[in-house]
Amino acid sequence: ALEVSKRAVKVGFEWPDLPSLWDKVHEELDELHREVDAHKPEAVKDELGDLLFTLVNVARWLKIDPEDALRTMVSRFTKRFKHMEAEVRRQGHSLSELTIDQMEELWQAAKVEETKRRPLRDGPTG
Repeated sequence: ALEVSKRAVKVGFEWPDLPSLWDKVHEELDELHREVDAHKPEAVKDELGDLLFTLVNVARWLKIDPEDALRTMVSRFTKRFKHMEAEVRRQGHSLSELTIDQMEELWQAAKVEETKRRPLRDGPTG
């Protein structure tokens, strides 16, 4: 998706600025909501693809590799989820026994724990 986006930009098919691109993100999200509400699976698939492609363009504007960003996020999610599983196992339970609110508490605790372990990036404010 990033390569296709870059190819389009080379011939001038580009948003004029980042605020215009944000508008497009919101437009695509609204379209996705409408199709979900209308229970149209094929249209939902199309709109989800449009939204994802638009987000790839946001990444390009911000000079972020979208695949790297997604890989990093999946790694973070996996660590947090494993932390949740370990915490609940220590209590003799499994995640499936918890309410969504209890899981959210564990998720937030995992985020706090991750923050404590993360090295500072840009000086004292991180």
